[in-house]
Amino acid sequence: MIFTFIATILSALFYQNVVLTKTALTEDSLKDETRIVPVLKYSGCVSLFTLVIFLVSYPIYQYGLKPFDLGYFNYLLVVLLMVGLHALITYLLNKKNKDQYKELISNMILNSAVIFITLMSYQENSFLSALAVVLGSLLGYMGVMVLLTTIQVRLKTAPDSLVIKGLPMLLIILGVMAVAFRGLAGIF
Repeated sequence: MIFTFIATILSALFYQNVVLTKTALTEDSLKDETRIVPVLKYSGCVSLFTLVIFLVSYPIYQYGLKPFDLGYFNYLLVVLLMVGLHALITYLLNKKNKDQYKELISNMILNSAVIFITLMSYQENSFLSALAVVLGSLLGYMGVMVLLTTIQVRLKTAPDSLVIKGLPMLLIILGVMAVAFRGLAGIF
């Protein structure tokens, strides 16, 4: 049981990485951030936001929508939970006057990681395997965001003799990383 849980986390972390293999969540890699700490804070907030959305929506989907063949409402459920949680967080931050987190929180609702990872977890049969997929996907998301930030810093400091610069070079590197991670398929 523990081995299966860990193997599912590692599989979602490497083999089923949502940024690399599903070509999603590239809006985060287009930001101009060159420091790792803000990227870790942002991806950590997105991960926590996604985990809360998953923990609320998975039981509703499994026990409320799926038995009555209303699975097509899962998109609406996730979006409504995202908007509701975002409104709650914004209200609490306004009440506490935490201005430094407002920009961080305002960008979270536009992040596709929340929708993509939550909907990907609905394909699993049990809660623990779905939780393992979510945790592995979120760890993979955070890792790839840190990698992309360090690659962007290296590309900005690279000599001007490079023919391909900026976003095209970043997408080529992202593709090579995806092929390398897909090569791990035999392990998991």
